[in-house]
Amino acid sequence: MKKFLLIFLFGFIHYSIFSQIQEFHSVEDGFLRLKASSLQTGKFKLVSPDTGDIIYLIGVIHIGEKSYYEKINVFSKDMDVLFYEGVSFSTQKLSNTKHSILQNIAQVANKQTNFKEILKYQESFAKKVSLARQVDELIPEYNWVNADVNYAEFQNILKKHEISQHKMMNYLSLDNKNTFQNYNEIENMDETNPVFIKKIKEYKKIIASNLVTSANDLCFSEKMKLARKILILERNKVALSFVQKRLNQKNPQIIGMLYGAAHIPDFLNILQKEYGFIIDSHEWLDAWNL
Repeated sequence: MKKFLLIFLFGFIHYSIFSQIQEFHSVEDGFLRLKASSLQTGKFKLVSPDTGDIIYLIGVIHIGEKSYYEKINVFSKDMDVLFYEGVSFSTQKLSNTKHSILQNIAQVANKQTNFKEILKYQESFAKKVSLARQVDELIPEYNWVNADVNYAEFQNILKKHEISQHKMMNYLSLDNKNTFQNYNEIENMDETNPVFIKKIKEYKKIIASNLVTSANDLCFSEKMKLARKILILERNKVALSFVQKRLNQKNPQIIGMLYGAAHIPDFLNILQKEYGFIIDSHEWLDAWNL
């Protein structure tokens, strides 16, 4: 009887802990963190007690180790559907091919000089430090669905919040330069130079720290409230409208949501409070080796 009571109490306590709505106040609580040997992003498993639907929230960064993206490619295959971010250039749905995503990014970049500069900067940095770009490594499969605004819709969001497209792109460009500051110190150095090898290790840690700070500001800082509404909250509404259509089916669904790490806190908040999901588990993925 005592053994049964202990099992019952433990089960009740375990359910009570994880059925309570968990709130987050820092990206390091589960979304993006810097450890001594790695920069990590979070992966959450959420479950609906009512329907049995499962949602995996996978926060990513746009530059990482090849092994990081390979791991994401592997576990995404077991999902009924995986929704992913990416402001599309046209109103037509993207076909699920790597080429279509890269082509779409190029089209958007051609419309925005600052965005093109950001992409070139990130590509140059990735090559210099032997990392890979998300768009080169995450290859959409049959179950991947682009769930984001298109270019025209994004412009309408900017108008709604009375901010010019030029100003927003300037902000993104400035944030990118702040994150990758001091890159010019190593940009033209010989990779075989012992000084370069030492500097690149130090530099990667600085950049990793800057990424955590930038994401934390975007998610929680009052000064970033407007940018958060435009870049995160408005686009998350669109993503969740795709998710909602897949819930409450005849059979429980396994749904993936693959978005930048800064999108995940808002997703978690809404899925818990408005959809009744509970956090079942969490794990850290090594995005960079430091």
